[in-house]
Amino acid sequence: MNKTPLITQHNQQQRRYFEAAPKPTMRPADTPYVLQQADEVLRFGNLTRGDRILEVGCGMGLYTFYLLRRGYCVEGPELSPAQVEWFKAFDGGSYGVPVLCADILYYGTRFAGRFDAVIGFFVLHHLHNLPACFSSIVSILNPGHCVSCQNIPL
Repeated sequence: MNKTPLITQHNQQQRRYFEAAPKPTMRPADTPYVLQQADEVLRFGNLTRGDRILEVGCGMGLYTFYLLRRGYCVEGPELSPAQVEWFKAFDGGSYGVPVLCADILYYGTRFAGRFDAVIGFFVLHHLHNLPACFSSIVSILNPGHCVSCQNIPL
């Protein structure tokens, strides 16, 4: 069975949800909740400021900007073109973070072995095919490095 139409349909549904309007709770803000979530992912992944980190589904940068301010090297793929534009608007040219509008499923072939860690915040339930997406994620990691996702509130 050709899964491409299902992936396309899933991605269109995700884009409609995220592009209807900016979600207020997804706007970048250093709330205690965001700091706790980000710090837990960093701790669990044993990540350091020298690591090249890919944040899957970075959205408008809710966690990304906090990590950047702390000196981490972060970039991200985001499925929604509108989210990418909102991310760039929040960045305002301050960090110049590479944020590509891309499905993580197809990210691996382009960036094989480029990252030391892949992180995600509340993104797993938005992925269309976990085994295929994780296969892609693993392919972009340098050998011996990690994936650290937070998908439940602490």
